[in-house]
Amino acid sequence: RYTAPPQLRKVARSLDRDVTVIYFYNSQDGSAVTATQVLATMARRYPHLKVRILDLDKEVVAARALGVHMYNSAVVESEHRRTEIDNTIDLRDVAFAIERVLKRETPIICVVTGHGERYGGPYHAHFGHRETYGEEGATTLEAPADGLDRLKLAVEALGYAYRPRQLSTVTAIPSDCRVVADIGARHEYSPQEVKLLEAYAAHGGNLLLMYDPEFPVAPALDALLA
Repeated sequence: RYTAPPQLRKVARSLDRDVTVIYFYNSQDGSAVTATQVLATMARRYPHLKVRILDLDKEVVAARALGVHMYNSAVVESEHRRTEIDNTIDLRDVAFAIERVLKRETPIICVVTGHGERYGGPYHAHFGHRETYGEEGATTLEAPADGLDRLKLAVEALGYAYRPRQLSTVTAIPSDCRVVADIGARHEYSPQEVKLLEAYAAHGGNLLLMYDPEFPVAPALDALLA
């Protein structure tokens, strides 16, 4: 028997205000039907979790009103905050969506651009759901092989906003950057950019720096990383 994932159980237990989950499912998808049953059980157990289960084929008007166009998608609302998740039967995604709408403010990851990082361009990754006759459905992800789009999806699923930031255009790293990340830089920082990172770290900022072994590390940056 399928049970709720620990992430969903944990967030449901901790609710101190109402959260509504509206799940539009595909009635021909056995895995989706099971997910609706688990959601309904969780709603009976935890009063602050309000769940509406709607068959997308029968509730087209309601789906359009909420901007839903895909099977097995959910709208999650609490007070004046709302988020959507598309095409998933993984209830961990519902748990992460609940956490997002409960946050009073959205933490920001500032990603450094301007040094050949691959994530600075258009964003193409997306989730899908593969359904094969006679077999279980599977969640799939179509994205470039370098994994950076997967990282973006992951941090957004956890409730972080993703903001590109070119250090050469600022005099200080914005204070609302909860984390400054640079992943896959291929070109050397300028001395001023290193100073910005040093000042940010000195004031308690969080840095996530992931470089190729051949990335040119200037002495000033080497001292920061030591």
